Order: sequence, then C-alpha cells, then structure tokens
Amino acid sequence: MRFEFATATRIVFGPGTLNEVGKLAAEVGRRALVVTGRTPARAAPLLERLAAQELETATVIHSEQRIALFPLCCRFSVVAE
Repeated sequence: MRFEFATATRIVFGPGTLNEVGKLAAEVGRRALVVTGRTPARAAPLLERLAAQELETATVIHSEQRIALFPLCCRFSVVAE
C-alpha cells in the first residue's frame, strides 16, 4: 500500500511570531485560508496582520453545530448546519 505525507516546509512559532505572520504569508502568496474554532474573534489579530499585507482571506469557522465560510471575494457568509 502506498502512503504519502506532505507537510509544511517551514514552521515558525514562539513569542512575537504573530507579528511576523503577514510578511511571511505574503512571501508565499496573496490569499490565505484561516480556519478557526468556536470563537472566531480569537483569529482577529491574525486577520488584521494578513489584511495589513493586503492578502485576501477566507475564514472557516468550525464548531460542533455548524461550519461557516466567509469567502475571499464576498461580504456574506455561507453557513452549513
């Protein structure tokens, strides 16, 4: 049986790394997919830094009851329950 596993080529973590995320993300593309847990407000600092680098973002909010998708190009959300 064949099995293949791919992972990120670069993982950055530690104190102060949130301040680097916008610049680092802009180095690899212009769009970001952000997946959050039940409390999407926790991702606000991340989204602010991505927006400061003019990256388009799509946000997926996942909880036990529903999944909400906020698309890159639209100002409305799609909710699946």
